[in-house]
Formats: sequence, structure tokens, C-alpha cells
Amino acid sequence: MKFIKLILTDAAGLGLIILAFLVGWIPGPGGIPLLLSGLGLLAINHAWARRLLRSLKANGLRLAERFFKDHPVLVIVYDVLAFLLLAGGVFIIININGVLKTGSTIFLMVGLALFLGNRKRSQRILRYFRQKQNNRHKLN
Repeated sequence: MKFIKLILTDAAGLGLIILAFLVGWIPGPGGIPLLLSGLGLLAINHAWARRLLRSLKANGLRLAERFFKDHPVLVIVYDVLAFLLLAGGVFIIININGVLKTGSTIFLMVGLALFLGNRKRSQRILRYFRQKQNNRHKLN
């Protein structure tokens, strides 16, 4: 039974990784969450996948820290750029039909990433939800 679980887990992980490469070119976040999910499933049974996930997480956080510096001018530029990208994406969705409407997802995703990454908003949001979760565990 344990061998069957190992095979099914590995097959699902590899399937998600293959699917990530197949849909990664489609606008939106498609490929990255699938790739990370597949690696997460493979990490259940394989040390190399656990090491790779740890490395991706550490390097991703380091990259975000380098990109989103706390320079006052950069902070304002990122906020303005995020607003323009989000507004442009919403404008395209409302006013234009066809391929551009699908492509506007790129505007929305990049704008949202800039908005959440700038001023360490994503870290504050995660910290807030972790505190909420810890408070719930203390009450139970």
C-alpha cells in the first residue's frame, strides 16, 4: 500500500510539473503555482525536491528584497506603475473584446505583484493571517 501511495504521489507531482510547462505560456500565473505544487508533492518522498523547494523559496525572497528596495522614489514609482497596470488591465477588460482581453491578465498580474511586493505589503498580509491563525489555536 505504501508503494502505491509513493507511485501515485510521484505521478501526480510529475503530472503537475508537465502541466506547468504546457500552460506556463498562457497569460496569468498558470505555470508557477503548478510547478511549485508538483515539487511539493515530489518533496513528500524525495530529498532532492525538498532541497530544491527550500532553495527556490530562499532565492525568491532574496530576489524580492533586491527588487523592492525601500528607496523613497522607488516606492512611489512602483505604486504608480502598479496602479497604471491595474487600471489598464481593468480598462481593457471592460472596453475591448478578443485577444487583448485575455492578454490584459498580464497587466493585472504584474500590477498586483508590484502592489503586493512594494512596501512589503505581502509580508505584512502573511504576518496578519499567521497571527490570526495562532490566536485561533490558542483559543481552542
